[in-house]
Amino acid sequence: LDTVDVVIAPRANPDGAAAFVRALADGIDANRDHTLLRTPEARVLAGLFARFKPNVVLDCHEFTVGGRWLTKVGGLTRVDAMLQHATAPNLAPSLRTAALERVLPAMRAALDAEGLTHDWYFTTDGARPDAPVAMGGIGPDTGRNIAGLRNALSFLIETRGVGLGKANYARRVHTHVVAAEAILRLVAGDPQGFLALSRQAEAESASARGPLVVSARQEAQTRALTFVDPVTGADRPVSVSWLSSLQIEPVLTRPRPAGYLLSGSQAAAIAALERAGVRTAPIAAGGPVPGQRYRAVRLTSAAKADVRGDDTGAGEIVSGAYALEDGLIQPSAGDVFVPMDQPLASLAAVLLEPESTAGLVANRLIGVQEGQLLPFARLMAAP
Repeated sequence: LDTVDVVIAPRANPDGAAAFVRALADGIDANRDHTLLRTPEARVLAGLFARFKPNVVLDCHEFTVGGRWLTKVGGLTRVDAMLQHATAPNLAPSLRTAALERVLPAMRAALDAEGLTHDWYFTTDGARPDAPVAMGGIGPDTGRNIAGLRNALSFLIETRGVGLGKANYARRVHTHVVAAEAILRLVAGDPQGFLALSRQAEAESASARGPLVVSARQEAQTRALTFVDPVTGADRPVSVSWLSSLQIEPVLTRPRPAGYLLSGSQAAAIAALERAGVRTAPIAAGGPVPGQRYRAVRLTSAAKADVRGDDTGAGEIVSGAYALEDGLIQPSAGDVFVPMDQPLASLAAVLLEPESTAGLVANRLIGVQEGQLLPFARLMAAP
């Protein structure tokens, strides 16, 4: 504490914890609400980001020990800790490098020294026996990934817990402390270096010029995992279909725009952008600017997909195919420009590209009708 500031949010979902459920009272999963900020809990956490602009974020959870794993592989999860850094598309490259080369080795060494076992974070859809085992997802709306898109070095630390009650509680808490303390000691030993890392990530996000990944998928692999036989306690090795978040395969890419132009009539969308901390600028009427408009070619409604299955708490989202039409875009007085030369450029794209499942179109904050143009556009030059 002589060299770094530490802010602790003891529990992000006190009501759910009291009821031993993941979701809030309205059914929303708060850890899938970090882009739209529909819930008071998510808004409080976003407020902490806005106030403190943290350079390092630890998102601490507990994982399921039995339940879905007994159904799927006939075993219990074996490791003490599951770890994963931010793995969202369009993440600043410097953050991934620091996570893999500096932070993960320090955490693993600390856990090893205490005789605590560890692996990547993984989960599965317990309702489907044929579902693959997946690392933590690449969606931008989880706490781990939104922190990365906000240019913090971000880690998920999960320990054994769900379904165990208070069994082995001291060991579980100790595991969290060892993993978290390893990162804190690393940062405290080089505070200026980690401060510079955040500034570098901000600069990379604001100055990126390559294609924008609009949608992507985890790479399909096969992996050996070891579980525990619930009767004998013996190791139970299994081979599983594995979805890796370390290799992200782009599904849809687009040229990176200079920014987005929203009609001033889109008050709810503009408010959502500002609530998320994305910089917006009202503009006066000016000359035409080269850009692209979106036309909705095909629209359907579907449950929001998640590596655990459907994110039912999110409700149905608009899933669509959109065509880009090149042309000159004429701004009107009262329109709002969202520039992409800002530190939260990747978050702006998440919210505004219509295929983004965490975005404003998919979640109906921007209305859309099949065959019609959307009320915003991509600009290839600033207005």
